[in-house]
Amino acid sequence: MAEATQLIFVTIVTIVQVVGLSLNILIVFLNLKSLKNDPATNATTLIYLAMGVVNVFLQLQFMVQNFLSVFCPLWVFVGALALAFIAFNVTCMHCSFWLTGWLCAYYCITIVNSSHRLIVVLKRVISSFLPHILLLTVVGATVLSVPCIWMLEIIREIHLQSNGTLETSVTTEKLHMNPTYVVIAALLGSCLPFTMAVISTGVTAFALIRHIKAMKHNVSGDNRPNSQTLIDATRTMVLFLTTSIICCSFELVFFTSEKGSSYDSLTLTGWFILSCFPSTEAIIIIQASPKLRKAIIEKLCFWQGGNDGMCNNT
Repeated sequence: MAEATQLIFVTIVTIVQVVGLSLNILIVFLNLKSLKNDPATNATTLIYLAMGVVNVFLQLQFMVQNFLSVFCPLWVFVGALALAFIAFNVTCMHCSFWLTGWLCAYYCITIVNSSHRLIVVLKRVISSFLPHILLLTVVGATVLSVPCIWMLEIIREIHLQSNGTLETSVTTEKLHMNPTYVVIAALLGSCLPFTMAVISTGVTAFALIRHIKAMKHNVSGDNRPNSQTLIDATRTMVLFLTTSIICCSFELVFFTSEKGSSYDSLTLTGWFILSCFPSTEAIIIIQASPKLRKAIIEKLCFWQGGNDGMCNNT
């Protein structure tokens, strides 16, 4: 029964991972093409490209771990290999959190009309140094995550279980990380980008509410943003922020809980949530970019020979 459950779970996770990898590769390809054709394209294209690249690497790591968990389960917690997986995972997750923060900040400064000094400075910095900021994000996430190799310890415990006359041994593994490092990594890798994303989302949502009130009172203005733009931006920011917070929470639970040789419900849930993260971000990116959606539909129509009804309408 346990083997059947494991097989079903691995099949579902594999399908999700293949779909997520395909979507993120498509996002990377289309955004690279857009940058090549128009180097002066907006910053969201560059951020989406960075997100796609990070998600591709993260998805590939999940697929390798998934393969090992099925065919070589003992390798998953083999010292150096396990630590390398964890360090790479933490690096990608921190990069993703920071990219979410920068994307929310960019949405906020480009949509919300405000003369606040902080927004003006942030707009100037992001518009002038975005490629450098993204490069610094990757370098900073790597520098922050690599020390976890030395700060992390895998504790193995063997428990004897008796079932009548039969006595079996069950091995559990628990990850113990230096508390000081956990606080520093959580603050710099998660809390700061989340704070930036929350503030940006809040400011944009407030602008949306103010815009709706102004429309009810028939107040017009030349600099007033389009209501649909505000709605789309707020929805995208909320989706990105919610996905990142859920994934971060399950990652903490997953890596700090005991893992036995069997697939317990907590391990299955945590692993499934983490595996869905790149796929979910890809879907959010696609729904947030009309240009990207159109390009993907055109690609699908090209592969299908243009015979589909939806293709004929685009």
